[in-house]
Amino acid sequence: MKFAESLETKNECLAVITCLANLDCSEYERQKLVEIADEACERPPTKNYKCQNVLEELQRSVEHSEDVRSHLELCGELENCIAQNPTNFSPSQLETIYRSCDLIEFQMDPLTRCFQKLKLHNTQMKAACLHDHNVFDFSKSAVCGYEQQELQCMFGIIQEECGPDAAKSYEVHQAVLVEIYNC
Repeated sequence: MKFAESLETKNECLAVITCLANLDCSEYERQKLVEIADEACERPPTKNYKCQNVLEELQRSVEHSEDVRSHLELCGELENCIAQNPTNFSPSQLETIYRSCDLIEFQMDPLTRCFQKLKLHNTQMKAACLHDHNVFDFSKSAVCGYEQQELQCMFGIIQEECGPDAAKSYEVHQAVLVEIYNC
């Protein structure tokens, strides 16, 4: 019985290959293990791991540091490496890498940093003009439930607490959410 047939899904097979790729052993041994798993999973073997070191550095950085700028630099380096070595990762690994880097980039957005600041400092967002809306709720009912004066109120609070860049970002995010939710 082939290895892939004994697993419930092909995703589990990819998880095993990823796990093997992250083992603490020499590059040669790691590559041999991955090639064996690739062959057992009936997947074309991954030829090299040129970008693996950058990925591991990014993972360590995210685990041990809150410096989003350095995370973003490593994402850029990793994405450049992947562009030059596209066979290093499976499609699901690439999707995870790109999604993770998008989330890291999103953390650099002035509005995201503003909301983090407001939550961290437990800033009271109970201005009378908000009519008890939870400003941290981005569900369809919340986004579509805002009246124009509440949006202007929220814009003013964000501008006062976090500056004009965050307020401008709020307008953009609000417009995107309204379009996505078809309010």
